[in-house]
Amino acid sequence: MTNLFNSKSTQLFISLIFITLFYGQSQAAIICYVSSESGGDGSSWSQPMSLHDALDDSACGEIWVKQGTYYPSDVGDRSVSFLINRNVEVYGGFEGDESFLAERSPGRYPSILSGNIGSLSLEDDNSYHVIYVDGTGANGPITRDTIIDGFTVTAGYADGQANPRDDEGGGLLCNGKGAGNECSPTISNMTFIHNYAFMGGAMMNYGYGQGTSSPLIVASTFAFNSSNNNGGAIYNHAFSGTNQTEINNVTFYGNTGFIGGAIYGHGYSGDNSPIILHSSFIKNNAFHTGGAIQHFASEMSPSEATIINSIFWENSQSADGAILVMNATATINSSVFSDSCPDNVTCQNLMSGDPLLKPLMLDYGFTPTMIPRMSGAAYNAADDNYCTYLDQRGEVRPASGCDIGAVEINVLDSDVIYKHGFQLY
Repeated sequence: MTNLFNSKSTQLFISLIFITLFYGQSQAAIICYVSSESGGDGSSWSQPMSLHDALDDSACGEIWVKQGTYYPSDVGDRSVSFLINRNVEVYGGFEGDESFLAERSPGRYPSILSGNIGSLSLEDDNSYHVIYVDGTGANGPITRDTIIDGFTVTAGYADGQANPRDDEGGGLLCNGKGAGNECSPTISNMTFIHNYAFMGGAMMNYGYGQGTSSPLIVASTFAFNSSNNNGGAIYNHAFSGTNQTEINNVTFYGNTGFIGGAIYGHGYSGDNSPIILHSSFIKNNAFHTGGAIQHFASEMSPSEATIINSIFWENSQSADGAILVMNATATINSSVFSDSCPDNVTCQNLMSGDPLLKPLMLDYGFTPTMIPRMSGAAYNAADDNYCTYLDQRGEVRPASGCDIGAVEINVLDSDVIYKHGFQLY
């Protein structure tokens, strides 16, 4: 196995620089304004256009979406999604009078993308995919210049059988299938909650057949998503393709799948090499193996998972622990881990003490988080060499020493139970 600090250090360093520069940044572009009360040309908040029209309009370099609930179809068509097939920046969380991106607050003014297009009491008439990101079309590959930021994605239900992919990625399907194709957007400040798919309950990253699907997922939460097969929250599909998804400052809570309660990665005859940094995996469940993560490849595959400064706590499974690695390799460094070091994994500086997490709640940031206590095992225990500049909430790291997990603990976190946040579950 190649040593982490030789083979991956340059890639991780570049990623850390990107994350540091990314939060709150946006280049100048033509802004199109969207509201559920559409009918205008999108030139201002007083003349908003529909979300579908804005996504279709190549002149819209940025799309600002006002608070409210948006549905892919208003006629009950399950095959219709919010389609992103070009490099564009889409931001939610606006009250509807902002002049600058930094003025928005997705936690206070949620922009909800919901697949509940049929009967409110049923799920099997919901959208197959709430969002479909397609990197296989005439507009060329989807790169990390495509940004989806500040939305709650919910009620996708991918149980279709008539067409390929209709049973994958209930919240978001990212299609980079085929040689020369790519689907690698930036997913940031997002909450994926209560989505279902046969594979990849919240998200399918599809790089099959010499394609590439390697999103950057930052400052987001995946909660209560489910799959009857692989990947309760995320399925990284690199069969004969490439998936190098990066997951930074992300919370996975209460997701369930048959294999891989939170994440399943498939790298047979391909490269499935995710990098997971400063993330928290809490109470995810697999009915078979891989309570939090199952990482799978073939013996000739270069697939290697890298996990640094992360929390794995109270994930459950019938066998093989929180992480199962098969025909691949992995490194876990400076993490809180309730199990012993898994097979096929190189472990360094694991801590088994309780991180003493508070409930999942909205607290300062744009997405729900679980705050560790100063008396817990995560406090000041991270590897400073891989400490991101900001945590999931946008709080500066380190507050004192760098903390393990998606949240950096500060003095207010220890003194006040909820501050101005509120408990969700």
